[in-house]
Amino acid sequence: MQDDFIAGYWLCSWMDVYLEAVDEQDPQKRNQAVTNIAKYPSLPVSQKYLSNPEDFDTMITTPARNGDPAMVSEYYDSSCTIYRDNQPAGSTS
Repeated sequence: MQDDFIAGYWLCSWMDVYLEAVDEQDPQKRNQAVTNIAKYPSLPVSQKYLSNPEDFDTMITTPARNGDPAMVSEYYDSSCTIYRDNQPAGSTS
């Protein structure tokens, strides 16, 4: 289960980068973040624990790639509490 935690933390860090890039209107940073977010369903731990990894692409990655941050933001707000709680004071997260 430790691998699941690490993968989730990694995902949340890239979602944070993505949301910052959207706020900063930085397409290069946004594309880099989406490229990494898109890797999450193919990670071995994701294949093991996600019941349907393809849904992640449909619900999260595709809208993000198309410039819609709503689902990334929703996932980040609901599932990245530990990540957000461990960011330095004054962080934008």
